Amino acid sequence: GVPFAQDMLGTINYEVIGTDENGCQNIDTVSVSATVHALPTVTATADDDEICFGESVIFTGTGAETYDWDLGVIDGEAYTPDADGTTTYTVVGTDENGCTGTASVDVYTNPEIVITYTTIDETMDDGEIDITVTGGTPGYTFDWDTDEADDFDDSEDLMDLSAGFYTVTVRD
Repeated sequence: GVPFAQDMLGTINYEVIGTDENGCQNIDTVSVSATVHALPTVTATADDDEICFGESVIFTGTGAETYDWDLGVIDGEAYTPDADGTTTYTVVGTDENGCTGTASVDVYTNPEIVITYTTIDETMDDGEIDITVTGGTPGYTFDWDTDEADDFDDSEDLMDLSAGFYTVTVRD
């Protein structure tokens, strides 16, 4: 009367001992033929294990038929984490027999790069832009749009500027 899970394959013989109210016993053997399916060996992967804040990563499960990820991830589709640091993503894979296996993968999201600035308005081509960079991983390089080259060899701040709009790209 107590359910249990059989953990062996094939036909298994169980011995049953019955005792009546007089203390008399009898033994019988019951053969149970069961198919026990092995659990699927599920693997979790990410197409990149370290990304910049705002970038996407694609998670993929293998070893089963269907995959259910946590944290809003959909198997095989681009996902953009909304927090920095290391996050563990877990997938439950279900095979054709309804058996499940679980796997996890870690992805590190670098902190967001934040740029703040102050300007000194120009009066005679003497304007200045002073930027401050936080976040990301320090060791920044800068590329201002003043030289029309994507070479990341510019200084952090600009001086001797005429009036206009300026764009900087910061790479950590």
